[in-house]
Amino acid sequence: MYDPKKARARRERLNLSVAQFAARAGVSERAVYAYEAGDRTPSVDVFTRMATALRVPFRSLLKQTRNDAEFAELYGAEMTRRKHPAAEVISTHEDAANTLLVDRIRAVRKESGRG
Repeated sequence: MYDPKKARARRERLNLSVAQFAARAGVSERAVYAYEAGDRTPSVDVFTRMATALRVPFRSLLKQTRNDAEFAELYGAEMTRRKHPAAEVISTHEDAANTLLVDRIRAVRKESGRG
């Protein structure tokens, strides 16, 4: 789901050191090294903070996935983060498509009795 190569590539494109990125994302440098090496997977909260620190929509840091439930969880966390007054809003043309996907997931889960 999380693609460490994409996160590192974006950090390097922004010319951010590990220390700078860690400070922006609110994690330790050690954690950044572990996330970028693929040794650890960030929590949903950390993941959205990383996307904010890299100034990209969180979806751009994902591997291609067919697991709609995982995407729905991340999308929900992103929407919660956007409502927080101190958070920087990430707005892209993908937002409408993402909303449609989440609505589709909810409909399928409701039909199957899982949500």
